[in-house]
Amino acid sequence: MSYIIQATLCNAQYPENGSNEILFPLEQKDYADEIQRLGELGAGDAVKQDCMVEKIDSGYEVLGCLKGQVVNVDELDYLAKRLDSFDVYEAAQFQAACAFFDLKDIKDFVNMTFCCQEGTVISDFSRLEEAGKQHYLTIHGGSALAAEVDAVDGKALAQQLIQSGEGKPTPYGLFFRNEMRMKELYQGYGFPPYLWDTAQAEVTLTTPSGGTAYVFLPITELALERFQQREHIENLTECKHSLRLLKGQSGSFSLERGMAELDEWNELCDTLNVMSEYHQQVFAAALEVIGAEDLAQLQLLASNLADFEFIPCVKDAESYGRYIIQDSCRYRYDPDLECYYNYEALGEFHMTHEAGQITSQGYLKCEEGSAFLDFFTQDSMEPVQGQVEQTMQMGGM
Repeated sequence: MSYIIQATLCNAQYPENGSNEILFPLEQKDYADEIQRLGELGAGDAVKQDCMVEKIDSGYEVLGCLKGQVVNVDELDYLAKRLDSFDVYEAAQFQAACAFFDLKDIKDFVNMTFCCQEGTVISDFSRLEEAGKQHYLTIHGGSALAAEVDAVDGKALAQQLIQSGEGKPTPYGLFFRNEMRMKELYQGYGFPPYLWDTAQAEVTLTTPSGGTAYVFLPITELALERFQQREHIENLTECKHSLRLLKGQSGSFSLERGMAELDEWNELCDTLNVMSEYHQQVFAAALEVIGAEDLAQLQLLASNLADFEFIPCVKDAESYGRYIIQDSCRYRYDPDLECYYNYEALGEFHMTHEAGQITSQGYLKCEEGSAFLDFFTQDSMEPVQGQVEQTMQMGGM
């Protein structure tokens, strides 16, 4: 993975202890090792800013001012993860906005990642048509119908914007603030919720004082401990927990047993995370059909995915029939006979003779003998068998 920030960090109080070069953002597999390396220098606290930036290298030149400053390793990692999601134009917006506001502090840099998209930057005056259309998108919340954007005279809009005199020259282009206001979502401790890596669930914690914190699972044991420290959570059992799976259709689950149950959920999410994409789809589809009320039922479902066969391309009877003829290798498909195939009738016929259901993920079939077979009754959905047989006789293949 390419880095966003390459920083050489040392102990702010005792730089003679040595230094470590770290590439940000940190992946989960590298997190514990890098924290340990900093710990050997007497740095890398979960909350304190105790890492001196000796050197910094980044495509975001505006971050060069962090050299010589003291930062917290996790906030530097969080900033890199936020910036990793930016496209070329968002990167220009961020740098120009930071220059406009003359930002120097890492906390302000983090907060700017949440509002820089509200400003407009013109960095190439030979492409005013594109700049004007981009400005139109910006002032309309970043989205608009394609036909609506096509109808905009981008060059005229950009020229009007330039002539307004509201732009400020920066090293990254002419910056227009528009209606942008700095948001202080990050105040130096708990980070605003942001999903950077692959995750299976989001946990919301409500503290006794009424504060709210978020964490995504799976997470390493060390990262979870440091999360609690940053959020000033001394005892997880005193918090109210709710968990929401991020894939498939499911409601939220309440965690009643505090840390012990959170560890179990973390193990389940780790299991799901290492599954192939196919098996993750099977799990999401099976959960949609069967449902689950607690962790134990989800664990049972995750350990019995072999009971199911999943076909992601199927959304209705016709697409199922098309899959059977063209992709399943059960028949020898002849494109010259395309107009004679009755895909819908064939799909309906098979659906009435097997335990399967169409889900938002695709078509899920349940194997004979499975304990989940009762969930696949389709009495309210399936056509009468006689009608299907009559359809096959009159308009089948």
